Amino acid sequence: MARRSFGLFRVDAPDLAKAGEALRNVGQETKTKIIVRALNRTGDSAFTQIKRVLASQTGLKVGRVASVMTKDRAHAGSLKFIITAKDKWTRITAGNFGARETKVGVSHRAWNRLTRAEGSFMIGSVAVTRKSSARLPLKSLYGPNVAREMVRGNRSLLAAQKSLGDVFVPRVLHEVDRELKKQKARYGL
Repeated sequence: MARRSFGLFRVDAPDLAKAGEALRNVGQETKTKIIVRALNRTGDSAFTQIKRVLASQTGLKVGRVASVMTKDRAHAGSLKFIITAKDKWTRITAGNFGARETKVGVSHRAWNRLTRAEGSFMIGSVAVTRKSSARLPLKSLYGPNVAREMVRGNRSLLAAQKSLGDVFVPRVLHEVDRELKKQKARYGL
């Protein structure tokens, strides 16, 4: 039985010192809206970057990685954008990792590197090996767990931090400008 793992990645509102000057002249309710919009845009960008990094790290397709990740978007009551992943170990198959049977065993690309599992063989499209020297029982071979890979190492964290640095402050400034233009149009200025 495959065990499930749970990965969590969380992006909170960073230090707003750079964007604070632009926010001083805006009302509190509007400030919250601006921060929420900026956090959600930044979180979406981080989600995309993390998804791509995990696909590269695990050898899985981007769609498969995205299917186990979820976003908890920021709102007025919670200025947090949370990315989570809930997954189980991925079975090595022809579809997931391009597994194929060779003379020595099964060749596959789990963790995005060519690997040979000596003594294993394919049943249909699934890679299996024997548990003992007896003919039966068999056990499936497993590859990476997206949730575990998300918190393992720091590639996902670096991708999120890069997105945070590149997107958040410019997005706050964009939203402030957008809000000011909206107010000018409302009052005919």
